[in-house]
Amino acid sequence: MRLLDTETLQLVDFIGNELRRRRYAILSHTWGDGEILFDDVQRGKSYLLGCGKLGLSKMLSAARMARQNRYRYIWIDTCCIDKSSSAELSEAINSMWAWYQNSDVCYVYLSDFKYDKPDKLSGGERWFSRGWTLQELIAPSVVEFYNGRWVKFGTRDSLKLRLSSITGIEELVFRWHPYEKCPADPPIGLPGCEFCRTGLAHMLDSISIATRMTWAAYRNTTREEDVAYSMLGIFGVNMPLLYGEGQEAFQRLQHEIVRRSTDQSIFAFAVARRCLMNSGRHMGMPLHFLFAGAPFWFHGTRMPRLTDKHFRPGTPMVLLSNVGIQLDVYLAPIHGSRGFSVAVLSCSTEGEASCSPALILEEVAGLSTTRTFIRTWMVPSTEAPVGYEFQVRAGTGKAEATSMQGNL
Repeated sequence: MRLLDTETLQLVDFIGNELRRRRYAILSHTWGDGEILFDDVQRGKSYLLGCGKLGLSKMLSAARMARQNRYRYIWIDTCCIDKSSSAELSEAINSMWAWYQNSDVCYVYLSDFKYDKPDKLSGGERWFSRGWTLQELIAPSVVEFYNGRWVKFGTRDSLKLRLSSITGIEELVFRWHPYEKCPADPPIGLPGCEFCRTGLAHMLDSISIATRMTWAAYRNTTREEDVAYSMLGIFGVNMPLLYGEGQEAFQRLQHEIVRRSTDQSIFAFAVARRCLMNSGRHMGMPLHFLFAGAPFWFHGTRMPRLTDKHFRPGTPMVLLSNVGIQLDVYLAPIHGSRGFSVAVLSCSTEGEASCSPALILEEVAGLSTTRTFIRTWMVPSTEAPVGYEFQVRAGTGKAEATSMQGNL
């Protein structure tokens, strides 16, 4: 990891145990014109101070803030990564979650926020719409917010209700902190509070995949692949970076999630109205699909948030290369539709333990021990597209699914 010395404005490399002994601040911001880059810092302090770039003031202000708070080092993404090296860029993106999590403090700089009162925070600030800032909001243990004049107007803890309202992220996510920074007065024999005892990774794992996907539903990235790469830390996965692969990056992200999780809510997305079939024709989307095409697919108009509650212990999902997924689900044939079934996922909607999302499947092959299905848009005989509600009706010796009217 390369850090910027706040006194000399030189870059210093730290590795392994040497890095763990260093205390550093980290900056979260949105890129603009004339950012200070790696090559600019490498040319020396004299060149840097006289370069006249628009981003110089931001870099110097961040370094000054860290220095005033007694941090010798700060990490800034614009200048601490040599982006000409694909190997270094890949390592940085896969490590960035850990870098933010291990920082002492994260300075969030909202360049377009002119006020110094938290109640003026609207969510229309550009920082709230960017993909990379999602992990930068969650991963650090301490987050401080500054306006365009570098005036501090709050912390993640003091703004947690406002931030939850703006981002749609549960308030408990903003309350995690390491034990050494716990503000609680713990009873004897039980150090810390539930948030520092649980830990960030365990806390995130207690929130369903579908819910975490909704956090990024309306965030944007400059590069299409960064939609997936910016969410690696949210799901605790790593994968190679292949710029140029386009939407395939988000597919690979979901494959990696399946390899480490038993949470079936990854399939419980509801395609939003604008993406659904129009006049009986699909709009640029395949007829059959298993994984979502983007985080936005998880924010359908009728898709409720999901919890991590399961009807039974989670069973492993097996990714069968490019063939599909081996999945343990409860199947119910759809009344009046030959070959079509509803697959009830092992997760429940928030506040409704008896209500579970389901997939529409069409059987394409069947053996004595194995049945093969493809996920489909609709059942021909009912013309009910994905997003409609189905009710599984138990009978004597079998189950039957009957379609219900519903609005998307």
